[in-house]
Amino acid sequence: MKKKALVSAVFGPVMIVACVLLVVHGCGQTGGGGSAGIQSISFYSVGASTTPVFDPLASASAAISGGWGSGNTMYALYYTLREYVNSRDGGTIDRANLYRLLYDVETLFSAMTHQVVALPSAEVIAPPFDFGNNLAYSAALNNETEKMAAAMTQEGNVTKGIVSWIWTESSDGHKEYGVLEAVMDQSTKDITVDFVFSVDYTPGDTTCDYNNRTHISGNSDTHAFQFVQTLGNTGEAVTQLVGKGVSRGAGNYFLFKVQSSNGDGFGSPLYVVLSAEADEATLKNFDVSAEAYSSAASLPASVASYVNYVENTPFFAWSDLLVDLNDLNRGITGKQGTIYLNY
Repeated sequence: MKKKALVSAVFGPVMIVACVLLVVHGCGQTGGGGSAGIQSISFYSVGASTTPVFDPLASASAAISGGWGSGNTMYALYYTLREYVNSRDGGTIDRANLYRLLYDVETLFSAMTHQVVALPSAEVIAPPFDFGNNLAYSAALNNETEKMAAAMTQEGNVTKGIVSWIWTESSDGHKEYGVLEAVMDQSTKDITVDFVFSVDYTPGDTTCDYNNRTHISGNSDTHAFQFVQTLGNTGEAVTQLVGKGVSRGAGNYFLFKVQSSNGDGFGSPLYVVLSAEADEATLKNFDVSAEAYSSAASLPASVASYVNYVENTPFFAWSDLLVDLNDLNRGITGKQGTIYLNY
């Protein structure tokens, strides 16, 4: 069976203008406190200051040639973490790009800080796709009209939140499902984000055709990060990543463990060392046979402090992804198969 694309070159038009789905505030970065005293999280800017950002060689609309595109594992890594500037890329880069997704989630999260309703007392609320964080929230809302839900709490400088959504592409009717849970210390700039993002191209069934499971933790001031992501098509995990390092600053490096079913040399886990100054050209010219490491024991000293985490953190497996909509709120009467919260 031919694989569906994972990135915009052949992923298909996933563009939805962010303002269409977010009815309270305009697009872009937002701030301030919501009606329940919840501070928003600047997912876009904080994310881009925490995890690596690869500058593109040319505009997003530039032709892709010479094997540099979908089906190339290093391109998948590049596209996931390539720079996203909304004014330039908003009509071209889809949500397979981390920063495009965080840009839209930030606007959604900010809107929901003004919609959530205080609960009688804080309670543990599991997101529709349970990441196992077991966090308690003091305000929540299911907005079935706008097809989004949220639970949030503010504990001093620490903001905790769940947002979930369904976004519909007007051109072909495909639906994009997302569930994100985050904790942000607004003073120390420590952040942890877990999310699933899945696309159903045939809404008549419950199978998700594109699947993304991602975990991020780090600090936007120090640029230290940990990153775990698996991208999948129907039936298989395609690109699997585990990373750790410092994402900015001359002389800094980060380490990725990479495995892929693309047939381009990553059939078994390999280690990739990249400078914090790496860009699209770096990844495009990366020679897997000469530059990738098959053994953690042979990695250079520049990434020695990252080896233990990267080597011993497992990839997200197929079973860790949102591959069927019935996995949302599984076993919860009246909520199974939906993005709404049970509280």
